[in-house]
Amino acid sequence: MKGLQDNSPSSAVSSYRLRFMIPVVISACILFTLATLKQFPRIKKVVILTKDGHCFGDESGRDFCLR
Repeated sequence: MKGLQDNSPSSAVSSYRLRFMIPVVISACILFTLATLKQFPRIKKVVILTKDGHCFGDESGRDFCLR
């Protein structure tokens, strides 16, 4: 029947895996980017910003990475 949720254990497991894997993949991409940029000797600091120009992962909103 349309509109019914799948409450089987296998769908719960796959949903959990998806929520776990997305942050892991994003973290791996960020680490790879940082490692690549740090290979250049003139680059001393790498800062990742959100689309709004704030420090990525700075939950305080005070943009400490820009200081």
